[in-house]
Amino acid sequence: MIDVSQIVRDPDFAQNYEVIRQTGEWNAGRFEVTGTKTLNYRGAVQPTDKDTLQQLPENDRTSVSVSFYCSSPNVFYMTQESDSKDDESQVIFDRIKWRGNQYKIIKVLDWSRNGYQIAVGVEQ
Repeated sequence: MIDVSQIVRDPDFAQNYEVIRQTGEWNAGRFEVTGTKTLNYRGAVQPTDKDTLQQLPENDRTSVSVSFYCSSPNVFYMTQESDSKDDESQVIFDRIKWRGNQYKIIKVLDWSRNGYQIAVGVEQ
């Protein structure tokens, strides 16, 4: 495998952004959110390309979507605790703050074998 994590962090490509992560504890088999913490990440930030958009559950996207890259040991989180796509309260996901806007992660592409991950975020 080729490790491309150095490219993700390269100053010619990388930008600073904040990851806002929900914190909490497990109670009776469910994760209860009690707060948030802010993490400082650095990685490439790019418009989401058409090939990545085709991998998303919703084909037509009307909001702005951006792809955020990070390299190990940093990771993005998005979990689905319920089969119901309508009940967002059951989904625990990171949010990203970049250039004054906040993005909700809707998909994480795990390329950790190559040293990086991609989070697709939509502007809120």
